[in-house]
Amino acid sequence: NNETSDEHILQSGALIAFSEFNDKVEKMMKCEPLEVDDSIEEQRLETVKEKDGDYEIKYNDRKPRWWKQLSSYSRRGSKAQQRAYQTMQSHKLPAIKYGEMHDFDEIFKSTKSKSIWLEVGCGQGDNLLANAEFHPEIAIIGADVHKPSVGLSLLRIEKAIQDGKYWNGYNLYTPCKDPFIANDEEDRNISHAEDYDKCDTINHPGNKDAPYCNLRIFPGDGIKLLQYIPTSSLSVLMITFPDPFYKDRYKEHRVVQSHTILDIHRVLKPGGRFHVATDHPVYHEWVTKLMEKTTNLFIKLNDPSAHRTSWLPVISKYEQKGWNEDRKTFLLSWEALKENGGCSDE
Repeated sequence: NNETSDEHILQSGALIAFSEFNDKVEKMMKCEPLEVDDSIEEQRLETVKEKDGDYEIKYNDRKPRWWKQLSSYSRRGSKAQQRAYQTMQSHKLPAIKYGEMHDFDEIFKSTKSKSIWLEVGCGQGDNLLANAEFHPEIAIIGADVHKPSVGLSLLRIEKAIQDGKYWNGYNLYTPCKDPFIANDEEDRNISHAEDYDKCDTINHPGNKDAPYCNLRIFPGDGIKLLQYIPTSSLSVLMITFPDPFYKDRYKEHRVVQSHTILDIHRVLKPGGRFHVATDHPVYHEWVTKLMEKTTNLFIKLNDPSAHRTSWLPVISKYEQKGWNEDRKTFLLSWEALKENGGCSDE
Protein backbone atom coordinates (compact mmCIF):
# COMPACT_ATOMS: atom_id res chain seq x y z
CA ASN A 1 0.00 0.00 0.00
CA ASN A 2 2.85 2.37 0.79
CA GLU A 3 4.46 1.65 -2.60
CA THR A 4 1.13 2.29 -4.34
CA SER A 5 0.73 5.55 -2.41
CA ASP A 6 4.24 6.72 -3.31
CA GLU A 7 3.67 5.87 -6.96
CA HIS A 8 0.39 7.79 -6.91
CA ILE A 9 2.15 10.86 -5.42
CA LEU A 10 4.85 10.74 -8.12
CA GLN A 11 2.28 10.46 -10.88
CA SER A 12 0.29 13.36 -9.42
CA GLY A 13 3.44 15.49 -9.20
CA ALA A 14 4.37 14.69 -12.80
CA LEU A 15 0.88 15.59 -13.98
CA ILE A 16 0.99 18.92 -12.12
CA ALA A 17 4.44 19.75 -13.56
CA PHE A 18 3.29 18.83 -17.07
CA SER A 19 0.14 20.96 -16.64
CA GLU A 20 2.20 23.99 -15.55
CA PHE A 21 4.57 23.50 -18.48
CA ASN A 22 1.62 23.19 -20.86
CA ASP A 23 0.14 26.45 -19.54
CA LYS A 24 3.43 28.25 -20.19
CA VAL A 25 3.61 26.89 -23.75
CA GLU A 26 0.03 28.03 -24.44
CA LYS A 27 0.81 31.52 -23.12
CA MET A 28 3.89 31.73 -25.34
CA MET A 29 1.88 30.64 -28.38
CA LYS A 30 -0.69 33.34 -27.60
CA CYS A 31 2.12 35.87 -26.93
CA GLU A 32 0.77 36.42 -23.42
CA PRO A 33 3.31 37.69 -20.86
CA LEU A 34 4.60 34.94 -18.61
CA GLU A 35 4.53 35.37 -14.86
CA VAL A 36 7.94 36.36 -13.51
CA ASP A 37 9.23 35.04 -10.21
CA ASP A 38 9.65 38.28 -8.22
CA SER A 39 12.21 36.74 -5.86
CA ILE A 40 14.47 35.73 -8.77
CA GLU A 41 14.04 39.16 -10.38
CA GLU A 42 14.93 40.92 -7.12
CA GLN A 43 18.04 38.77 -6.71
CA ARG A 44 19.17 39.70 -10.22
CA LEU A 45 18.51 43.37 -9.53
CA GLU A 46 20.56 43.22 -6.33
CA THR A 47 23.42 41.64 -8.30
CA VAL A 48 23.33 44.62 -10.68
CA LYS A 49 23.26 47.08 -7.78
CA GLU A 50 26.27 45.44 -6.13
CA LYS A 51 28.45 46.37 -9.10
CA ASP A 52 30.52 49.53 -8.83
CA GLY A 53 27.96 52.05 -10.03
CA ASP A 54 26.40 52.43 -13.48
CA TYR A 55 29.82 52.69 -15.09
CA GLU A 56 30.88 49.11 -14.34
CA ILE A 57 27.77 47.33 -15.62
CA LYS A 58 28.51 44.72 -18.26
CA TYR A 59 26.30 44.79 -21.34
CA ASN A 60 23.93 41.81 -21.30
CA ASP A 61 22.91 40.92 -24.85
CA ARG A 62 20.54 38.15 -23.66
CA LYS A 63 17.27 40.05 -23.74
CA PRO A 64 14.49 39.34 -21.22
CA ARG A 65 11.71 36.98 -22.28
CA TRP A 66 9.09 39.71 -22.14
CA TRP A 67 11.17 41.83 -24.52
CA LYS A 68 11.28 39.04 -27.08
CA GLN A 69 7.51 38.69 -26.91
CA LEU A 70 6.74 42.42 -27.10
CA SER A 71 9.21 43.04 -29.92
CA SER A 72 7.89 40.10 -31.97
CA TYR A 73 11.49 38.87 -31.80
CA SER A 74 10.53 35.30 -32.62
CA ARG A 75 8.30 36.03 -35.62
CA ARG A 76 9.59 34.70 -38.90
CA GLY A 77 8.31 37.42 -41.20
CA SER A 78 6.67 36.89 -44.58
CA LYS A 79 7.70 34.09 -46.93
CA ALA A 80 9.31 36.66 -49.23
CA GLN A 81 11.35 38.07 -46.32
CA GLN A 82 12.40 34.57 -45.26
CA ARG A 83 13.45 33.75 -48.82
CA ALA A 84 15.46 36.98 -49.18
CA TYR A 85 17.09 36.33 -45.81
CA GLN A 86 18.30 32.95 -47.08
CA THR A 87 19.17 33.80 -50.69
CA MET A 88 20.68 37.30 -50.51
CA GLN A 89 24.00 36.11 -49.13
CA SER A 90 25.84 38.54 -51.40
CA HIS A 91 24.67 41.45 -49.25
CA LYS A 92 25.18 39.84 -45.86
CA LEU A 93 28.39 40.36 -43.95
CA PRO A 94 30.26 37.05 -44.34
CA ALA A 95 30.57 34.80 -41.30
CA ILE A 96 34.05 34.44 -39.83
CA LYS A 97 35.59 32.36 -37.07
CA TYR A 98 35.97 33.55 -33.50
CA GLY A 99 39.14 35.61 -33.08
CA GLU A 100 39.33 36.61 -36.77
CA MET A 101 38.80 40.11 -38.14
CA HIS A 102 36.73 41.17 -41.15
CA ASP A 103 38.75 42.08 -44.22
CA PHE A 104 36.83 45.10 -45.47
CA ASP A 105 39.17 45.62 -48.41
CA GLU A 106 38.10 42.22 -49.69
CA ILE A 107 34.41 42.59 -48.75
CA PHE A 108 34.05 45.98 -50.43
CA LYS A 109 36.65 45.53 -53.18
CA SER A 110 34.16 46.61 -55.86
CA THR A 111 33.67 50.03 -54.23
CA LYS A 112 37.34 50.68 -53.31
CA SER A 113 36.06 52.79 -50.45
CA LYS A 114 38.39 54.20 -47.83
CA SER A 115 35.49 55.13 -45.55
CA ILE A 116 33.31 52.60 -43.69
CA TRP A 117 30.14 53.33 -41.69
CA LEU A 118 28.29 51.07 -39.27
CA GLU A 119 24.66 51.53 -38.20
CA VAL A 120 23.72 49.54 -35.10
CA GLY A 121 19.99 48.84 -34.93
CA CYS A 122 19.19 49.56 -38.58
CA GLY A 123 15.67 48.09 -38.26
CA GLN A 124 13.87 47.79 -41.60
CA GLY A 125 16.73 49.63 -43.28
CA ASP A 126 15.09 52.94 -44.26
CA ASN A 127 18.04 55.05 -43.08
CA LEU A 128 20.58 52.40 -44.06
CA LEU A 129 19.38 52.15 -47.67
CA ALA A 130 19.16 55.93 -48.02
CA ASN A 131 22.74 56.40 -46.82
CA ALA A 132 23.96 53.67 -49.17
CA GLU A 133 22.32 55.48 -52.08
CA PHE A 134 23.38 59.00 -51.11
CA HIS A 135 27.01 57.95 -50.41
CA PRO A 136 28.00 55.35 -53.04
CA GLU A 137 31.65 56.11 -52.32
CA ILE A 138 31.24 54.90 -48.73
CA ALA A 139 31.06 51.26 -47.58
CA ILE A 140 28.10 50.89 -45.22
CA ILE A 141 27.23 48.09 -42.79
CA GLY A 142 23.90 47.70 -41.00
CA ALA A 143 23.33 45.44 -38.00
CA ASP A 144 20.06 44.31 -36.45
CA VAL A 145 18.95 41.32 -34.36
CA HIS A 146 15.40 41.22 -35.75
CA LYS A 147 15.35 38.68 -38.59
CA PRO A 148 12.10 39.86 -40.24
CA SER A 149 13.51 43.42 -40.43
CA VAL A 150 16.75 42.14 -41.92
CA GLY A 151 14.70 40.05 -44.35
CA LEU A 152 12.72 43.11 -45.41
CA SER A 153 15.92 45.12 -45.99
CA LEU A 154 17.37 42.32 -48.10
CA LEU A 155 14.08 42.00 -50.02
CA ARG A 156 14.23 45.71 -50.89
CA ILE A 157 17.85 45.32 -52.03
CA GLU A 158 16.94 42.29 -54.15
CA LYS A 159 14.14 44.17 -55.90
CA ALA A 160 16.39 47.19 -56.47
CA ILE A 161 18.99 44.99 -58.16
CA GLN A 162 16.33 43.33 -60.35
CA ASP A 163 14.78 46.68 -61.35
CA GLY A 164 18.12 48.48 -61.72
CA LYS A 165 17.05 51.35 -59.48
CA TYR A 166 17.24 52.22 -55.80
CA TRP A 167 14.36 51.70 -53.38
CA ASN A 168 12.76 55.11 -52.71
CA GLY A 169 10.14 54.33 -50.10
CA TYR A 170 11.86 56.34 -47.36
CA ASN A 171 10.58 59.56 -45.80
CA LEU A 172 13.33 62.18 -46.03
CA TYR A 173 13.85 64.40 -43.00
CA THR A 174 13.41 68.17 -43.17
CA PRO A 175 13.03 70.52 -40.18
CA CYS A 176 9.55 71.46 -41.32
CA LYS A 177 8.43 67.89 -40.60
CA ASP A 178 9.85 67.93 -37.08
CA PRO A 179 7.09 69.01 -34.65
CA PHE A 180 9.70 69.95 -32.03
CA ILE A 181 11.52 72.38 -34.34
CA ALA A 182 8.75 74.01 -36.36
CA ASN A 183 6.57 75.11 -33.46
CA ASP A 184 4.24 77.50 -35.20
CA GLU A 185 2.70 77.77 -38.63
CA GLU A 186 4.91 80.65 -39.72
CA ASP A 187 8.10 78.72 -38.91
CA ARG A 188 6.69 75.71 -40.72
CA ASN A 189 6.01 77.73 -43.87
CA ILE A 190 9.47 79.31 -43.87
CA SER A 191 11.31 76.03 -43.28
CA HIS A 192 9.05 74.24 -45.76
CA ALA A 193 10.05 76.54 -48.61
CA GLU A 194 13.76 76.45 -47.85
CA ASP A 195 14.25 72.84 -46.84
CA TYR A 196 12.22 71.21 -49.56
CA ASP A 197 14.27 73.13 -52.09
CA LYS A 198 17.36 71.63 -50.45
CA CYS A 199 15.71 68.23 -50.46
CA ASP A 200 15.00 68.41 -54.17
CA THR A 201 18.59 69.33 -54.97
CA ILE A 202 20.28 66.63 -52.87
CA ASN A 203 22.79 64.84 -55.04
CA HIS A 204 21.83 61.17 -55.30
CA PRO A 205 24.53 59.81 -57.58
CA GLY A 206 24.12 56.21 -56.49
CA ASN A 207 25.30 53.39 -58.70
CA LYS A 208 22.49 52.60 -61.11
CA ASP A 209 24.39 49.66 -62.63
CA ALA A 210 24.79 47.90 -59.27
CA PRO A 211 22.51 49.34 -56.57
CA TYR A 212 23.73 48.81 -53.00
CA CYS A 213 27.03 47.23 -54.00
CA ASN A 214 28.48 49.31 -51.14
CA LEU A 215 26.12 47.81 -48.54
CA ARG A 216 26.32 44.73 -46.28
CA ILE A 217 23.99 43.65 -43.47
CA PHE A 218 24.92 41.77 -40.32
CA PRO A 219 21.92 39.81 -38.95
CA GLY A 220 22.88 40.03 -35.31
CA ASP A 221 23.90 42.25 -32.40
CA GLY A 222 25.97 45.17 -33.69
CA ILE A 223 27.75 45.55 -30.34
CA LYS A 224 28.94 41.93 -30.49
CA LEU A 225 30.10 42.57 -34.06
CA LEU A 226 32.66 45.14 -32.82
CA GLN A 227 35.08 42.44 -31.65
CA TYR A 228 35.43 41.30 -35.28
CA ILE A 229 36.17 44.78 -36.64
CA PRO A 230 39.82 45.84 -37.02
CA THR A 231 41.13 48.74 -34.94
CA SER A 232 40.71 52.23 -36.44
CA SER A 233 38.71 51.04 -39.43
CA LEU A 234 35.36 52.90 -39.14
CA SER A 235 34.75 56.53 -40.04
CA VAL A 236 31.23 56.62 -38.57
CA LEU A 237 29.41 54.46 -36.03
CA MET A 238 25.78 55.29 -35.30
CA ILE A 239 23.31 53.74 -32.88
CA THR A 240 19.80 54.59 -34.01
CA PHE A 241 16.83 54.34 -31.65
CA PRO A 242 17.97 51.40 -29.51
CA ASP A 243 15.56 49.89 -27.00
CA PRO A 244 15.99 52.22 -23.99
CA PHE A 245 15.29 49.62 -21.29
CA TYR A 246 14.32 52.64 -19.26
CA LYS A 247 13.57 50.76 -16.03
CA ASP A 248 16.58 50.70 -13.72
CA ARG A 249 16.40 46.93 -13.23
CA TYR A 250 17.04 46.36 -16.95
CA LYS A 251 19.84 48.88 -17.52
CA GLU A 252 22.35 46.07 -18.10
CA HIS A 253 20.58 45.46 -21.45
CA ARG A 254 21.30 48.97 -22.78
CA VAL A 255 23.76 48.70 -25.64
CA VAL A 256 25.78 51.74 -24.55
CA GLN A 257 27.88 50.82 -21.51
CA SER A 258 31.30 51.97 -20.35
CA HIS A 259 33.08 48.98 -21.90
CA THR A 260 31.13 49.19 -25.18
CA ILE A 261 32.24 52.82 -25.45
CA LEU A 262 35.85 51.58 -25.28
CA ASP A 263 35.08 49.08 -28.07
CA ILE A 264 33.50 51.86 -30.14
CA HIS A 265 36.56 54.06 -29.68
CA ARG A 266 38.85 51.21 -30.71
CA VAL A 267 37.13 50.58 -34.04
CA LEU A 268 36.77 54.29 -34.93
CA LYS A 269 39.53 56.15 -36.74
CA PRO A 270 40.90 59.25 -35.00
CA GLY A 271 38.44 61.92 -36.05
CA GLY A 272 35.70 59.33 -36.63
CA ARG A 273 32.16 60.16 -35.56
CA PHE A 274 29.98 58.41 -32.99
CA HIS A 275 26.27 59.27 -33.25
CA VAL A 276 23.33 58.25 -31.06
CA ALA A 277 19.65 58.86 -31.80
CA THR A 278 16.99 58.13 -29.15
CA ASP A 279 13.54 59.37 -28.26
CA HIS A 280 13.72 58.42 -24.58
CA PRO A 281 14.97 60.99 -22.01
CA VAL A 282 16.24 58.27 -19.65
CA TYR A 283 18.43 56.77 -22.38
CA HIS A 284 19.57 60.24 -23.46
CA GLU A 285 20.67 61.01 -19.91
CA TRP A 286 22.31 57.59 -19.53
CA VAL A 287 24.46 57.96 -22.66
CA THR A 288 25.35 61.57 -21.83
CA LYS A 289 26.58 60.67 -18.33
CA LEU A 290 28.64 57.74 -19.57
CA MET A 291 30.24 59.80 -22.34
CA GLU A 292 31.11 62.62 -19.92
CA LYS A 293 33.63 60.24 -18.37
CA THR A 294 35.42 59.66 -21.69
CA THR A 295 36.79 63.15 -22.41
CA ASN A 296 40.21 61.58 -23.08
CA LEU A 297 38.66 59.48 -25.86
CA PHE A 298 35.89 61.62 -27.36
CA ILE A 299 35.04 65.28 -27.78
CA LYS A 300 31.36 66.20 -27.89
CA LEU A 301 30.13 67.99 -31.00
CA ASN A 302 27.78 70.95 -30.70
CA ASP A 303 24.30 70.97 -32.25
CA PRO A 304 24.22 67.54 -33.95
CA SER A 305 20.66 68.29 -35.13
CA ALA A 306 22.04 70.79 -37.63
CA HIS A 307 23.97 67.98 -39.34
CA ARG A 308 21.56 65.07 -38.92
CA THR A 309 20.90 64.69 -42.65
CA SER A 310 24.59 63.78 -43.12
CA TRP A 311 24.02 60.54 -41.17
CA LEU A 312 20.27 60.33 -40.31
CA PRO A 313 18.57 61.60 -43.47
CA VAL A 314 15.38 59.59 -43.00
CA ILE A 315 12.39 59.70 -40.65
CA SER A 316 11.75 56.06 -39.82
CA LYS A 317 8.33 54.71 -38.92
CA TYR A 318 9.58 54.33 -35.35
CA GLU A 319 10.67 57.98 -35.12
CA GLN A 320 7.40 59.17 -36.68
CA LYS A 321 5.46 57.07 -34.18
CA GLY A 322 7.40 58.73 -31.39
CA TRP A 323 6.56 62.19 -32.72
CA ASN A 324 2.89 61.21 -32.92
CA GLU A 325 3.10 60.20 -29.25
CA ASP A 326 4.82 63.50 -28.34
CA ARG A 327 8.30 62.00 -27.93
CA LYS A 328 11.16 64.25 -28.97
CA THR A 329 14.17 62.91 -30.85
CA PHE A 330 17.47 63.43 -29.01
CA LEU A 331 20.62 63.45 -31.13
CA LEU A 332 24.13 63.13 -29.70
CA SER A 333 27.44 63.23 -31.57
CA TRP A 334 31.11 62.88 -30.64
CA GLU A 335 34.44 62.86 -32.44
CA ALA A 336 36.97 60.18 -31.56
CA LEU A 337 40.34 61.39 -30.31
CA LYS A 338 43.67 59.62 -30.32
CA GLU A 339 44.20 57.45 -27.26
CA ASN A 340 46.42 60.10 -25.70
CA GLY A 341 43.54 62.58 -26.00
CA GLY A 342 45.03 64.47 -28.94
CA CYS A 343 43.12 65.62 -32.00
CA SER A 344 43.28 63.75 -35.28
CA ASP A 345 45.78 64.69 -37.93
CA GLU A 346 43.05 64.79 -40.56
